[in-house]
Amino acid sequence: MAKRLKYNSDYMSDKMDSYMEQIEDKLSALYADAAKEMQGKLSDFMEGFEKQDANMQAQVEAGKITQEEYSQWRNRHIVQNDKYKSTIDSLSTMAVNADVAAMAMVNGAMPMVVAQSYNFTQALGFEAADKAGLTQGTFQIYNERSVQKLIKDNPNLLKDVDMDADKKWNTEKMNREITQGIIQGEPIEKVADRLQRVTDMDRNAAVRNARTMMTGAENMGRAEAADDLKKQGIPMDEVWSATYDNRTRESHLELDGTVRDENGVFGASFLAHPLRYPADPEGDPEEIYNCRCRLSLQLKGVDHSKDQELYEQFMKTQYPESYERVVDKMVSKDDVYPQENNQNPKDFVASKGDALPSDMKVRAEEVNQMSSDELKREFVGDDSYIYDPKYTSLESERSALVKEEISLKDERKSLTEELKGERQVKPKEDWDMSDELAALLGEKPMSYTERGEEINARLEQIREKEKPTEARLMDVRDQMEDIDRENAKEQIDEWESEKHPFVKGDADKEYEGFSTIMDIGQFDSDLEKGIGFIAEMSPDEYIDRISYEVFHTTKEAAIICDYENVKEYAKMMAEGVKFDMGYLDYSREPAGQEGRHRAMAAKLLGIDTIPVYVRGRRP
Repeated sequence: MAKRLKYNSDYMSDKMDSYMEQIEDKLSALYADAAKEMQGKLSDFMEGFEKQDANMQAQVEAGKITQEEYSQWRNRHIVQNDKYKSTIDSLSTMAVNADVAAMAMVNGAMPMVVAQSYNFTQALGFEAADKAGLTQGTFQIYNERSVQKLIKDNPNLLKDVDMDADKKWNTEKMNREITQGIIQGEPIEKVADRLQRVTDMDRNAAVRNARTMMTGAENMGRAEAADDLKKQGIPMDEVWSATYDNRTRESHLELDGTVRDENGVFGASFLAHPLRYPADPEGDPEEIYNCRCRLSLQLKGVDHSKDQELYEQFMKTQYPESYERVVDKMVSKDDVYPQENNQNPKDFVASKGDALPSDMKVRAEEVNQMSSDELKREFVGDDSYIYDPKYTSLESERSALVKEEISLKDERKSLTEELKGERQVKPKEDWDMSDELAALLGEKPMSYTERGEEINARLEQIREKEKPTEARLMDVRDQMEDIDRENAKEQIDEWESEKHPFVKGDADKEYEGFSTIMDIGQFDSDLEKGIGFIAEMSPDEYIDRISYEVFHTTKEAAIICDYENVKEYAKMMAEGVKFDMGYLDYSREPAGQEGRHRAMAAKLLGIDTIPVYVRGRRP
């Protein structure tokens, strides 16, 4: 499978992922201990019950009691047996205690998560200010104590277990599972499995809550620090960065690459309520639970590939008393590169020179009128595999299936909400259980109104439609991925079958649309020291290199980007703006690049040669 860059990751988010894994392990151990204790309690009851049950069955076989009398005894024994009621109460109490302990564990982690994310962002802001000459700013750090006020102002960040509701839920679930197991004559092991299903639901819910809360806390720390930095005049883009896989919400894929607005929110029209950041605890549940998105901060002059080094240096030099306690305990992760999508072209302006020839200005105007598909064809050509009938058919089917999936989901959600108001207690003569059993289960037999029956019928139709739609969508995606992988292998093999030596460039040479600086402190400094070199290449060669040597994928996949930004780059280049040159960094794994949009704009304008900083040895 083609390698993918982990675009929505950086040093701190990787650290938080590692910490979440530790939390998850602790939660699993906590619930495993609780389950073991509950299984022991259940076994004590079941062993006693089975002895009594065996005795009653023997009486049936001996003709001393009838089968009906035996069944009545069994049901009464479940409903009226004080030991059974006490057992269920003990089991549900154990489950609630585990849920409370789990939530306390997660809540206890929140101050550290917020503080570390805040401090990490402050470190990047310090670097940006230093590059911009803004040395008069105040850069503070949060510790776990000082962040308590911030949490107090955001009460939804921490969660409490509603013990009464949790007890009721666990009692109902355990009662139903164990009662059914006993009535059906299941052995102890089977009934124990039923109990395990309930504790597994508790454990899974705790992990989901923990992941959601951790993501919200991490992004809150980043957002708060970003707000403080902007007050000091440090500009940045706060970008929604999604995780690209089949589990990501469609709405979050839509939000990917969008920038937090002047009100400090992501206020897309399809959101019922604006979100301050991914997993915002004040957001709607359907938008925040299990969210894995990040608030990605892009600061001018900051080499994000050095974020761990910048963070540790900031803490060590600015706040040495906190360094050993805070930084020294952190586990290093592989460096990754920031997402280039949706960067503001103005952030990469190096200088303003003479306008390019008039034909390039005309071309820039033509480019501005082109659709995304027309622009894509400029790079991959009409003979690309993505325009083959089979692939285009799959793409069209995928789009239609996604729309159908969303439509069915929205209808199901609306009807399910309406259905809540269409339940009523059954007439007593239609009850299929005794008053005692109803009291034990904690609910009377219910039925639906006429409208409720209509809704249920429609919901069943929707569910029947969703199954083949989901299955077909997965099949279509798998087929498209197979084609992508096959073509990636062919393209990479073809590229690697020939040598592609670099052509040295010249730092003093004038290049159309580009300077020979990057405004990345470490890289510019390394270049002056002779570390790495300037190469010159065609925009096509740069795109090929990032496709096959950096992303390890097809050119078609590598050029998926923000085409509006490409248009803006082309327009500004034609007006005489010179942009920072891009780079190819082979010195680390995965390799990194920056400059894709600029190279694409240069190709569209007909610029033949662009400068690129190259460091490390090409694989």
